[in-house]
Amino acid sequence: MKSLHRIVDQYLAAQPDERAKLARLEQLLATSTDALQLISRRNFTGHVTASGFVVDPKQHALALIHHTSLAMYVQPGGHLEVTDATPLAGARREVLEETGMRALTYRPMTDDGMVPLDIDSHYIPPNSKKGEPEHWHHDFRYLFTRAESSEPIAESAESDVRWISLDTLDQFDTFEVVAGKIRDAVAPYLLR
Repeated sequence: MKSLHRIVDQYLAAQPDERAKLARLEQLLATSTDALQLISRRNFTGHVTASGFVVDPKQHALALIHHTSLAMYVQPGGHLEVTDATPLAGARREVLEETGMRALTYRPMTDDGMVPLDIDSHYIPPNSKKGEPEHWHHDFRYLFTRAESSEPIAESAESDVRWISLDTLDQFDTFEVVAGKIRDAVAPYLLR
């Protein structure tokens, strides 16, 4: 997997004001001696996950899923797997698994292409059903646009998919910080 250290360094070079919010991630990267531990869902210090903000340019809407375990709307995403070459590959795989959407165009934030639109470190409460204590997810969040509005969305076992207007994203607690980033990044691709 491409160096997570390098991706985070490049992200923070572009977003230096976010260093404080990513302090836990930087500490995890600095203290980890095993790259696979960084993505292992059994690493309860915290681990890297990946997700995709999928925007339909015709509808001016973002695909969100209702995550039953967390009881909230989130973008499609999840845990990285050893077979994911990069966090971007993991994000694309998770979007496909959770929505069935294949006709997506990745919208890179840098020439490198691996730097996500956003990195978010967030607390995950304990889950007794899975035998998981509380821990942290460090989510690498990439931007995709939907190429075909007519493509059907598959309902996944863990979620129901909804399209939410870009204008109302601020109303969701989980998106109020990143809503502006999403709207700014996707503005050139919106169809009027």
